[in-house]
Amino acid sequence: MKKIILILFLMACSNSGGHWQHYRISALDEARERDMAIILHVYAEADEISQKQKKILEKIIKDSRFKAVGAYRVQFGVEKEIDVGFQVRKPGTVLVFQGKSELGRSTSLDESDLQKLLLKVAKN
Repeated sequence: MKKIILILFLMACSNSGGHWQHYRISALDEARERDMAIILHVYAEADEISQKQKKILEKIIKDSRFKAVGAYRVQFGVEKEIDVGFQVRKPGTVLVFQGKSELGRSTSLDESDLQKLLLKVAKN
């Protein structure tokens, strides 16, 4: 039953571009195992850069090219698997994956820089 729920959750993630998905390490791991394209925004509520990035990223992921991309947000310092496993050193980090391969990361506030990074997953 748990596997069915997780699969349905992941199917929803892959078909609902333009929206942040509920983050769970198991969902992220499953998406990576299935070779899905993933955007992961590591943020902090009090971090000004994180809040500006969120607005920019929300605008970008509404683009139809990102329809099949899972977009996740996770709070910095809460999920040690993310901070340690992906070597995230500070909030305001955007990571882009195609399955288990990291295509790039950014701490930029420049919309064109973030869009170039995210287009790497749209092309795959």
